[in-house]
Amino acid sequence: MRRIGLVTTSRADYGILRPVIRALADSPALAPELYVSGSHLSARHGHTVDEITSDGFPIRARVPCLGETDSPRAVAEAMGRATTGMAAALADSPPDLLLVLGDRYEMLACAMAAGPLRLPLAHLHGGEITEGAMDDQFRHALSKLAHLHFPAAGTFARRLRQMGEEDWRITVCGAPGLDALRAVTPATPDELRRRFGIALDPPPLLVALHPETLSDVPCEAQAAALIDALAASGLSCVITGGNADPGGDAIGRALGAFADGRPDVRRVDHLGTAAYVALMRRASAMVGNSSSGIIEAAAFGLPVVNIGDRQKGRPRAANVIDVPFDAPAIAAAIRRAVDPAFRAPLGSLDNPYGDGGAASRVAARLAEVPLGGRLLRKTFIDREAPP
Repeated sequence: MRRIGLVTTSRADYGILRPVIRALADSPALAPELYVSGSHLSARHGHTVDEITSDGFPIRARVPCLGETDSPRAVAEAMGRATTGMAAALADSPPDLLLVLGDRYEMLACAMAAGPLRLPLAHLHGGEITEGAMDDQFRHALSKLAHLHFPAAGTFARRLRQMGEEDWRITVCGAPGLDALRAVTPATPDELRRRFGIALDPPPLLVALHPETLSDVPCEAQAAALIDALAASGLSCVITGGNADPGGDAIGRALGAFADGRPDVRRVDHLGTAAYVALMRRASAMVGNSSSGIIEAAAFGLPVVNIGDRQKGRPRAANVIDVPFDAPAIAAAIRRAVDPAFRAPLGSLDNPYGDGGAASRVAARLAEVPLGGRLLRKTFIDREAPP
């Protein structure tokens, strides 16, 4: 049986990976093993490794890496700890192949440990662009480290080819996050009310803001623009916790202060998948800059106010309204998003990220691809003749 290691570093990538893990576990030829790192192991980010253990998936190793702050130096140091810890975990009993996802700095650090150990690397969600975040360069670095690619769409596969990747290494599979929507049982309104004090009548805004790490706008100003717009809207809100990015703590403090003392605003560090999906189904609109607003929200016909450039470069469906970090512009976009006339035609959107069948395609490819020298030795393909 082929052992497939999967790296998960946050609640965000775990929610995407969950259907892939299940598909691997269901395959008679594959056995998934999880390497857990990043904010999963951090108490201040909800210690979300508990969600993995409750799902019953096998954890091969836990690799702590985060420091006490989210300063740029602390992030760089966390990358060093992740690489060192992952090297020890992989060298102990290496899997046959390691699967990584996306664009996080912790993910890149863990993936780097596989190279000297001659472990083949597979990468989900390569070829995408998010110009406003440092994650963009980390994603492309992961693609160049990887031996197999599972892009979500043909556009992204084309970019991988532009990066010199060979055609046979690329399998367009769709976004596994859409598979997850099919598999999860959403929390009921009573569960949301009991666990989080969240009321759905009237439907709240679902708010998720992460630092735009390449922006000239300070994180405090990013949060302030959103907060001013939320206050002007007069609508109830559910605010989720952010990523472990530089500036994330500052945004979290500002949003927490906004929520304090407001009975119609709830801030929840970690909702869990069932509650998050339930809110995406029932929210009046989504506001912020989360990738879930670009990829998953279209499946619900959920209007999205996407702020700033963090997701710039990603294709989006007609449910997304793009605005800068400007309070009046954000407030106007919220008014437009919650207008029934805007939402009415969004029930049958074409989602550019696939059909919800990604996990089975990934499992099938991982089960049949030959391992060995051909997979490990990459050839750079020049798509155009040199001058």
